[in-house]
Amino acid sequence: MKKKKTGRPRKFKSPDEMAPLIDKYFEEADDRQQPYTVPGLAYSLGFSRRQSPADYARKYPEFVSTIKKAFLRIEAQRNIQLLTEGNPAGKIFDLVNNFGWENPQKIKHSADIDNISELLNNIAGATRGLPNRTQRKIRE
Repeated sequence: MKKKKTGRPRKFKSPDEMAPLIDKYFEEADDRQQPYTVPGLAYSLGFSRRQSPADYARKYPEFVSTIKKAFLRIEAQRNIQLLTEGNPAGKIFDLVNNFGWENPQKIKHSADIDNISELLNNIAGATRGLPNRTQRKIRE
């Protein structure tokens, strides 16, 4: 006995069916001089949620490459905007998060060595809550 398929039919039968709608979205955004967005892409594909294209790719692996390329195009435009528009914080953000740059912070610590030893002894339970004078007497 053959299993009967249930649920809503697939929105797209193949990546070739989806690709022209993706291209149309980017062309219209370019014509209007609007930034690309994931929600805009999702809407143009007929989805009702911004995460739907990624969900669709997870459910139907043959769409992964098509959807990843569309997301990459959105990301590429965003990187160009970060590097050419606005304040330098966008450039720093891009370099740190996408290119492995580091923004090191050097912190100098200074402390009384005797005080650190006492704190470590307390943490380790060596003092059993007794003041240092009493500890010395117990150890002797």
